[in-house]
Amino acid sequence: MSSWFRARHRPAVEQASGPSAAVLVVPEVAGSADVVLLTRDGCHLCELAEPTVADVASRHGAGLSVVDVDADPLVREQFTDHVPVLFVRGQLVDYWQVDPDRMERALKGEPVEPPAPL
Repeated sequence: MSSWFRARHRPAVEQASGPSAAVLVVPEVAGSADVVLLTRDGCHLCELAEPTVADVASRHGAGLSVVDVDADPLVREQFTDHVPVLFVRGQLVDYWQVDPDRMERALKGEPVEPPAPL
């Protein structure tokens, strides 16, 4: 496991309640730029999301990193069925479809409710 993708210990979204609850762990790569988009080659939703994410990030002067979800087994295990996955400043903002308004609010530092649990 590369340290670049090593999962952080802070949860982003609880998937269930109780002591044995599964927790979504934000991967370290999510904090590698202001905006991180996890994608996959051949993913049509990723192809639709990338220009929108790039446009919103550019308008806000935010750095963008597009990361292949398959580059690391741990990231792939957690997010393989949810690409594209959007993080803004380390916070999970969207998956499957990117909402530019939610992304803009997150970039402005406004509260954004996390998406439904994975």
